Amino acid sequence: MVNTAELPPRLLYVGDVIPRSGGGGEIVVQRHLARLADEGWAVTAVMPCDGAGPERNPAIVYGRLPLRRWWWLPFRPAHRWLTNLRMSQLRGELARQHIDRANADVIVTVCWGATSLLAASLAKAWRRPLVAIVHDWWGESGSADNARLMAQVCQSAHVILVVSEEMKSALAEFGANKLAVLYPVPEERFLPFVEWREEFAQAPVVTHVGALHSYHVDYLCALAACLASVGGKLSLICPAGNPVLAELRARIANFEHHDFFPTNIAAIRHVAAQSAALTVMYPLGTTPRGLPPTGFPSRFVEFAQLGLPVLLAAPAGNPIRTWAGRNGWTAQLDPSDREAMTRLVHELVQRAGWERLAAETRAAAEGEFNPSRLHRQFSTTLREVIGAVLQPS
Repeated sequence: MVNTAELPPRLLYVGDVIPRSGGGGEIVVQRHLARLADEGWAVTAVMPCDGAGPERNPAIVYGRLPLRRWWWLPFRPAHRWLTNLRMSQLRGELARQHIDRANADVIVTVCWGATSLLAASLAKAWRRPLVAIVHDWWGESGSADNARLMAQVCQSAHVILVVSEEMKSALAEFGANKLAVLYPVPEERFLPFVEWREEFAQAPVVTHVGALHSYHVDYLCALAACLASVGGKLSLICPAGNPVLAELRARIANFEHHDFFPTNIAAIRHVAAQSAALTVMYPLGTTPRGLPPTGFPSRFVEFAQLGLPVLLAAPAGNPIRTWAGRNGWTAQLDPSDREAMTRLVHELVQRAGWERLAAETRAAAEGEFNPSRLHRQFSTTLREVIGAVLQPS
């Protein structure tokens, strides 16, 4: 009989979210899997064959799933028979790649797309624990198919890791005892915290981090105007073809733009070299279904590692404002509050004010947003669920 206690723990990741640099979910998966492999875990990652593949790590075994075969019947999430048939076919694809229950003491997925349902199917067929990561709640999308898929995965999961207390409450129907908040893990800090520079008093640059959408326009225009009054300017990092960028160019004079960087590390270095502060703005209103937002901005966690002041702009009740209130974060404001914006910008150009606001960010970077701490929470969760569900053979 094999003593499983002497074997490295085995993780099988199955999901539509590809582990690679890019969006929040993709790079978070990449970082966790790479850290686990470095720690001696036997890691296998399976994802669809479409588009660009993962950033390959020699310590990780990779499998790829076809989106479909010509002889397969269509996949319809609303029809149980067709869903079960597709899951059986996909399990067969994995078997042909010699990926089976021997690769998995625990199965992990990010709830996004139909491949998450395969993770749940494998967990059930192989009697393995399932850990589901939820970065975006499908219930906010207005899609019945997405909501149905997510519900099936969450119902099957032994643990559900979410990014905010609001999302935890929204998913309580799937079992409050199996829900926990896990913030997106950032890049391991490779630069010292940014220190005050005299140029911050004369020509401060405030960089908007995160996606750029139409709802950002009024806030960013107001912030740029406020910065102009102290000789500063607004900086944006986004694709040159973003239509919102063209609108901002037409309305803002004190403005600079940089296209996306090839890596997050390059972007972090750029921001550290030229920014006096950052701003993160989160959605103003509710979703198409009239539901309040539940997500949490991964870019805030990422760039907090620089220790720069961060202006958090969102309406009251938004997850990031709730977090800010819970942590005594003073650099927070409603996007329409010009008085608060003016006060914070004037504080940024004074050394004492800048250092006080920067201290808030540093406390978060060393505490809740510490990358080693967040990964340790993740790996501990995996070990606990393995111990609770699996018995040594």
